[in-house]
Amino acid sequence: MAASACPGSAAIPEAVRAKFVENGQGHVFEFVDKGLVPAGVPSVEAFVEQLSALADDLPRINKLFASTMAAAAATVDRSSSELTPVDESDVLSAASASAAERDSWRARGLAAIAAGQVAVVVLAGGQGTRLGSSLPKAAYDAGLPSGKVLIRLQAERIQRLRTLAAAVAGADPSSVHLPWFVMTSPQTHEATVACFAEHGNFGLPEEDVTLFQQGQLPSFTPEGKIMLESATSLALGPDGNGGIYRALHVNGCVADMEARGVKIVHAYAVDNLVGKVADPVFMGLCLERGVDVGNKVVPKSSPDEKVGMLCRKGGRFSVVEYSDMPAALKQERVGDGEAAPLRFRAGNICVHAYDIEFLRGPAHPDRLSEVFHVARKKIPCADPATGLTMSKAAIETENAVKLEGFIFDVFEEAERTVLLEVDRSDEFSPVKNAPAKGLSDSPDTARQMASDEARRWLEAAGATVEGEGLVELSPLVSYGGEGLEALAGATVSAPCCICLQAELEALPSSLAMPSAPSSVTLPSGREAVCADGCSRAVDASLGISGNALSFSVLAL
Repeated sequence: MAASACPGSAAIPEAVRAKFVENGQGHVFEFVDKGLVPAGVPSVEAFVEQLSALADDLPRINKLFASTMAAAAATVDRSSSELTPVDESDVLSAASASAAERDSWRARGLAAIAAGQVAVVVLAGGQGTRLGSSLPKAAYDAGLPSGKVLIRLQAERIQRLRTLAAAVAGADPSSVHLPWFVMTSPQTHEATVACFAEHGNFGLPEEDVTLFQQGQLPSFTPEGKIMLESATSLALGPDGNGGIYRALHVNGCVADMEARGVKIVHAYAVDNLVGKVADPVFMGLCLERGVDVGNKVVPKSSPDEKVGMLCRKGGRFSVVEYSDMPAALKQERVGDGEAAPLRFRAGNICVHAYDIEFLRGPAHPDRLSEVFHVARKKIPCADPATGLTMSKAAIETENAVKLEGFIFDVFEEAERTVLLEVDRSDEFSPVKNAPAKGLSDSPDTARQMASDEARRWLEAAGATVEGEGLVELSPLVSYGGEGLEALAGATVSAPCCICLQAELEALPSSLAMPSAPSSVTLPSGREAVCADGCSRAVDASLGISGNALSFSVLAL
């Protein structure tokens, strides 16, 4: 049928059509060419926008599919000597380092932050669906007394670091710039932009906050044909967290970093409730060692924990995704019995650092690997007869090949790498599984870990913590246990939230205070305000008794 045979067909620009046909993907026009555009599917105009955005990239996408499938067919037996565990000598332990070493790394990291040499990238493309939320995971309320969402807590850690770095440099905090690059996905971008706008970038300078989208890839049939979700929409999805490198370049983020004089870049996942954003100890260590890539690791909690494993592959550091690791290797131990440590024990927690030259070089899109990872899945697709979207439930077998890049795929290109083992209870509390199900890596376990950490910091500062409830310590008060001298000798009753007085107005609108806060003088002589009997409503999905939290507020 001629392209002009129906209005839908005529709406497809000839240049766009030609690119799809030339690249063997002309089948995507089959419904519009037949005039089969049923009610309830996206408009032809929206389809044209989708097609136009992908057209110039089709040669790369086709090549990526072909090379990935060829690599998957030539399966390497990873149980061979190709993979070896990292040696103890490969891993620095934060706990085993001397106080002088840690202080030196921290001082160097803070000096670099003060000089504008550090940038931060957060992977914030995930949705909160598995957590029972319709919002992006970045905007998820994990049930802390303050109601602060994940991205706000991280913004406040950046604010606190600016203050600490300014103190080291003898400067005003407003003169310290720690640029934050927030990578969203098409599914979360608009809502994340709205969240930042609603909260005024959480107090950070506008010029230091950049929101950008990761790329998308189509789903394919096993034969390499791009799939349609409906008559007028492609089946597209994010290109995996490995899409960070291409996205940083095509959105101008790396160029922005270079223009600012950034030397080291910290990247992390948004769902880590207690993660140390731009940890000055880690930044200082990486700068001191002059590495291309830095990785934080934790000892795996069990053979089946769903984290990637740091190992050596061909002599180079590499990360193997948990689903790709042979079962036998996961179970290997150094010694007999369940108490013996795992042979492959260095768990990846998605906390990375990059020298800016590494991002410009091996991590440049022109030099990235043309082999991704294959996932075979059931996805909604166009009904061949009607053009309407068939649900997953109506599809009997895995019908799609999805390609994903992993953030650690490029690490094998690093000439110099440092691994820093940290304490899980201090730095790794992912929020991945649904709450109130008794599962690990859930809001429940993350909330408790954050509370336990706050208790340790307060007690180390000389405070007494009474009661069994949650203890929340605002990142604006303390980044890593510092700055709590005013609470020495004080008794804190849990559940409670300790914050700055300037934060009181920013607490959630659902917070109920029975009366105005009262002034108190702490044993240290510091004036503070206290409000007892506070409460706030929480989402029912959190499974908290009565769907409400009760606590006191102590504002310094």
